Amino acid sequence: MLFISDAYAQATDAAAAQPSLLETFFPFVFIIAIMYFLIFRPQQKKFAEHKKLVESIKRGDNVITDSGIYGKVTKVDQEAEILHVEIASDVEIRISKNKVAGKTDKKTEEPDNTKTKKPAKKPAKKSK
Repeated sequence: MLFISDAYAQATDAAAAQPSLLETFFPFVFIIAIMYFLIFRPQQKKFAEHKKLVESIKRGDNVITDSGIYGKVTKVDQEAEILHVEIASDVEIRISKNKVAGKTDKKTEEPDNTKTKKPAKKPAKKSK
C-alpha cells in the first residue's frame, strides 16, 4: 500500500508542471519557417525573375504570352506598360507587359502558302 501512495504523489507533481513558453511556441515557429522556405521564398524569386524578363523586352524580341500566343515585339510602350506584338503578317495585337511568359529563341515562322503542293503520283494499274 505504501507504493501506491508514492506513485499517486508523483503523478500530481508532474501534472502540475506547465510546459515552458519555448516548448509551446516552437512548433508554430517551426511551421512558419517551413512555409517561408517552401512557399514564400520561391514565389518571390520567381516574381523577381519575371520582373527582370519584362524589363529586358525590346523591339524585335520573339515572345510567348501567358495564353500561348507566339509573336514578335514591334513596339514597346514603356509608359503604358504595353507591347505591340505581331502574330502574323499585318496582324498586330497589344498586350500588357506582365502577360509575357517568356522569350523564345527561334523566330516564329509563317506557313508559306505561295508554294503549291504537287499531288502524289498514283501508282499505275496493272493489267491482267
